Amino acid sequence: MTPGLLWVAASALAAAVGAVMMKQIEGVRPLQFQAWVGFTSLWPLAALSAVLEPGQVEAAARAPVVFVSAILFSGLVVSVGSHTAYYWLIQRHEGTLLQPLTLISTLLIIVMGVLITHDPFGPRMAVGAALALAGVLIIALRRNQVAPLLLAFRSRAQ
Repeated sequence: MTPGLLWVAASALAAAVGAVMMKQIEGVRPLQFQAWVGFTSLWPLAALSAVLEPGQVEAAARAPVVFVSAILFSGLVVSVGSHTAYYWLIQRHEGTLLQPLTLISTLLIIVMGVLITHDPFGPRMAVGAALALAGVLIIALRRNQVAPLLLAFRSRAQ
């Protein structure tokens, strides 16, 4: 197994654990949650970037407009906008429905890579995209068997 595949699997595991933990947290507004996530992740990620990605300061200095644009897009659109919306959704819906839908962002990245930077798109990529879409479709169309049981259990407990 390649190290990249292991990192992807670890990332998926961390996202799943995070979704379960977020579902259990009550009383924290989504934007507030995102602010804490951003604040606490900034420092270790900045340190790791400084150690593992040499030359970042020089690259930013060579293209300051691109650098500032990327920071603003990442900070405002992705972190504040998208992640706050995700936290809001996860507080209101089941995680097993929402987590597979995050695969759609991967598919959009593939499409944008092909259209904007002319990344190659071959049969392996097509099969992978089709499998990801099939997984999302199965999750989205399946009948919810947990919620009726949970509602029945709660009504008996009261």
